[in-house]
Amino acid sequence: MNRRLRFVLVATIPLLAGLPAVAHEEFHLVGTIAQREPATIQILTVDNRRITVRVDVVSRIWRDKVRVDDTELKTGANVAVRALGDSEEDLIALEINLMPATGGQPR
Repeated sequence: MNRRLRFVLVATIPLLAGLPAVAHEEFHLVGTIAQREPATIQILTVDNRRITVRVDVVSRIWRDKVRVDDTELKTGANVAVRALGDSEEDLIALEINLMPATGGQPR
């Protein structure tokens, strides 16, 4: 029994050590909602990239530290998004912060 347990532990440790390598990365995006679909938003980032992010029940949407409904996500809204995924092509939003408009004042 003791030998079996030792064998299982020795065989399992290398497998567990590799788990962090397959974990998702965290992405931070800042930009404007360019397109809104029922389950996704497309963000035009400040460096002119278009990135699609899935929005589901896990996603928390905030405006001024108050949680709001996903109906507040409208085209043209400024957002800061914290998302998880393996790459920029596979992102799911964890938090979406609706930011105030950043229009400059006329001089």
